[in-house]
Amino acid sequence: MNSSSAFGFRPLIPAPSSMTGNREASAFSPAAATHSRLTAELATRVQLSVSPCHRRLRHLELEGVIRGYRAAVDLGFEALVFATPREEPRHVLDPHGTYHRYHRPGAGHRDLRLRCIHKAKRIYLEQTYGVAMVDQQCNGTPTDADVVVVGAGPVGLALALDLARRGISARVLERGAGTFEGSRAKGVQPRTLEVLDDLGVAAEARAVGGPYPPMGLHIGPFTKTWQMQHPAPAAAATPYPDILLLPQYATTALLHRAVLDQGGTVEFGVTAEKFTQDQDAATVTTDDGRLLRARFVVGADGGGSTVRKAIGAAFEGSTDEADRMIIADARVDGLSPDRWHVWPRTGGRTVAACPLPGGDLFQLMITIGPDDPAELTEETLAALLKRRAGRSLRLHGLTWASVFRPNIRLADRYRNGRLLIAGDAAHVHTPAGAQGLNTGVQDAYNLGWKLQQVLAGAPDSLLDTYQGERRPVAAKVLGRSTELYAGLKKPRTRALTRGDEERQLGLSYFGGPLAPSDAASTAALRPGDRAPDAPLPAGGHLFDLYRGPHFTALAFGAGPGSRGDRGPR
Repeated sequence: MNSSSAFGFRPLIPAPSSMTGNREASAFSPAAATHSRLTAELATRVQLSVSPCHRRLRHLELEGVIRGYRAAVDLGFEALVFATPREEPRHVLDPHGTYHRYHRPGAGHRDLRLRCIHKAKRIYLEQTYGVAMVDQQCNGTPTDADVVVVGAGPVGLALALDLARRGISARVLERGAGTFEGSRAKGVQPRTLEVLDDLGVAAEARAVGGPYPPMGLHIGPFTKTWQMQHPAPAAAATPYPDILLLPQYATTALLHRAVLDQGGTVEFGVTAEKFTQDQDAATVTTDDGRLLRARFVVGADGGGSTVRKAIGAAFEGSTDEADRMIIADARVDGLSPDRWHVWPRTGGRTVAACPLPGGDLFQLMITIGPDDPAELTEETLAALLKRRAGRSLRLHGLTWASVFRPNIRLADRYRNGRLLIAGDAAHVHTPAGAQGLNTGVQDAYNLGWKLQQVLAGAPDSLLDTYQGERRPVAAKVLGRSTELYAGLKKPRTRALTRGDEERQLGLSYFGGPLAPSDAASTAALRPGDRAPDAPLPAGGHLFDLYRGPHFTALAFGAGPGSRGDRGPR
């Protein structure tokens, strides 16, 4: 909805006492039925579900910004007040005599803009009336987010979602015109699925995605079936034992929707160019000249991160320009969609085609040498596929293509004051083992609650534990993914095998800054280890208790029953 349009719920508001001159007039409070009807109409017009919309209005009322759909601001004149979604910060009396007041969102819900229009000037011809008075009495200021997140990929959106559900206002800036359209990182590991479960989107992810298909290794006239990762046995501790095949465009889309549902803000086509900070906040300068103030800025803006450069972090590692791979999404006639087709070749000249869930697209992976042209046209890719596969295959309907160069790099620090980095901005991997996206989302999951606590008054040093816990994990993952990628150059099935290490269920921060190695532990329980799932004696599961932006304390001991059962209570 256009930000200059008003909601049609009769916001003609007789002002509070100071606005009408009637000192004995009380603030208007609509009847419950009217309130519900107006909230439902408002929710429909902003494409927001009724419950979040109602919570947002209640928050505005509790903060005294509105009183039962009336503005609680003293303009010195009776006014029409309209509420619209916030899109850009303003603190002006516009040429139509409309004062725009922004108010910070609460509980992570969509911010609303209040437009106060002089009732007697409905034709909007007022040019200068009340400018000084409005500035003095309303004391409106541009809305600044608690956190600005640079980058609307899976990492940035996961962080924005976590912050939004915690009541932290986060503003996501993305230089692209929309969410990412390629399949690129298509494997969601079990530990990341547990994170998505806590964020409330695991069910949708599983509905959109699917299991990894068996591999079909085509060697000459023969085809060998190979299972990259054997299904893990079901266990009470691991509700998501297996990797999920989910194209990155689907992961990004579902996270984007979830952020909007929580009232978050995502701005596309905006490039964050410069970052400065002082003792109170950080300032982001965008390519359109805006200055955005936030308590913290998190760069989830990829391997070329501008935030990382502003931090001054070294990006240690290497880039192999001689070893390249084309990754593309297209339709391929002549391939069965029930397996991941691989044509291995000595010297690393391999081509593979993985069927993507939810349609008829394949993700193509074609290795090319340093002297091979990296043309990304449909005709060039079709010729490469036919030549490498040695079969009459028809490639068409190309939707996305990119050239990948093995980047193996790790930032030497993740933070400088109010600026932090996560995901590919902090570490870049080879695609082998499906580790990059997963490690990045878990960066966001580790950082979200710490930002919330510091914003709520916890010591600033808590944010230093983010690097202390996550950087060692990234270093280990980099080593593993590099090892797996090197194995792909050899036509051996063991190089295509994945196991428990890739599932990331063994994640532990034991020995880190918040769980030192001398902390109390048992043979089965150590501080900092991943908290497993388990059935509860009274029904349900531990994950049901964990889910949400809160801390959960578990007490282990004898149960109240006569059997002396031991377990979490």
